[in-house]
Amino acid sequence: MWSVAFASSGRSWLSSSAATIIGGAARPSLVNHYTIVKNARPFFASSTDHTTLLSSADAYCVGTSNRTYFLVPADTPQDLAERVDKLHLARLYVAEDGKTIFGAKVVQRTLGDVTEVCGRLLDMAIKDVKSTGTQPVAVTTLHGLCQWVEDGLCSSNSNGVDSIDALNMLDADTVEAVKAVATGVPRPGHSVVGVGTYRDGEKGWKTLANAFIDIGMSSESELYKSRGGELEEIIHLGDDTKEGLTSAGGAVAKFKF
Repeated sequence: MWSVAFASSGRSWLSSSAATIIGGAARPSLVNHYTIVKNARPFFASSTDHTTLLSSADAYCVGTSNRTYFLVPADTPQDLAERVDKLHLARLYVAEDGKTIFGAKVVQRTLGDVTEVCGRLLDMAIKDVKSTGTQPVAVTTLHGLCQWVEDGLCSSNSNGVDSIDALNMLDADTVEAVKAVATGVPRPGHSVVGVGTYRDGEKGWKTLANAFIDIGMSSESELYKSRGGELEEIIHLGDDTKEGLTSAGGAVAKFKF
């Protein structure tokens, strides 16, 4: 049962007002309403040939500083695709700093995983950032990290052997802290999972986050790695939204290209 007491600081891993992107600020703007088009093509999700749908899809970019990249079915007019985001097969964003890539998502999940579907969009984004003479970076919240750690701790308790090797590198106090971060259950003698718990677990949580990425558990990280991205750092509490804390313990991975 989660009883987290952690006040969002507004602090972030970006140096501009785009810093709050993972923390919940608005993404690059798209018009979120439908345009009724006479004789519009049938809804693409009924297609049984996802390979053809993906390989023939058109890729577009809108925006200047904040940019949105998206895939749509072939022959979809760009102006319609910009207005009707329900047509998108996949999306990816570049923040207003002009270099930070984030938010890769497969909208139509039956098409495949994010590495298979969003590679073209990432290639476009990297090329556009590099064209300005800037080194691209990418960030992703490590969703699923809490559950992975919790499962590893449960396996350790049941058979006496840690199922996550990285846990064996941590001292007992750090294990207690990361357990609280992963499960939302306060440490013995504490009433909440608060700032002190995250502070005491920081080093261990980063160690676990690195292991999580190394074994391919972060799908968006796998996308960035597939295009030559190298893990630069784990940003502690880089995502201090409720979802970021409960799913990833606030951990954000930053990659450079």
